[in-house]
Amino acid sequence: MIFNALRRHLLEDVLGWVAVLIVGIVLLFVDWPILDPILSIGFTLFILVNVLRNLWATLKLFIQATPDKKTYRQVADTLLELPHVADLHHLHFWSLDGEEHVLTVHLVLTENLDIEARSDLKQHIDNVLAPYALSHTTVELEDPDEACRDN
Repeated sequence: MIFNALRRHLLEDVLGWVAVLIVGIVLLFVDWPILDPILSIGFTLFILVNVLRNLWATLKLFIQATPDKKTYRQVADTLLELPHVADLHHLHFWSLDGEEHVLTVHLVLTENLDIEARSDLKQHIDNVLAPYALSHTTVELEDPDEACRDN
């Protein structure tokens, strides 16, 4: 993420200098003094748009917002499709830095599972969550007759 931002910033700098060079060359041959303030206003607007976009992204990180509603819903649907899972609650999905995400969830089971079946379910959960590249997950399995401690 840092290297992509650095590359983009350097590319923006180079393109800005190219634009200044082109306007400078044009002004050598044509008397259009309006080009200089137009270029300045264009740079200012470009910088302002990027500042606002980055400010919004940074604000979302500070409040640890969910990555996006579509991915949140996909994770919930993926977990509900698992065998032995009747319901889920306390699903919390948020981002630490915009790239690494954290997930906590309580899964209500359809039946009381023995140790081997629970182990298989945990492995299955790990497999179906792998595409989301979660940096940390906490999954609590609740038996059907068990009351949730967090309610």
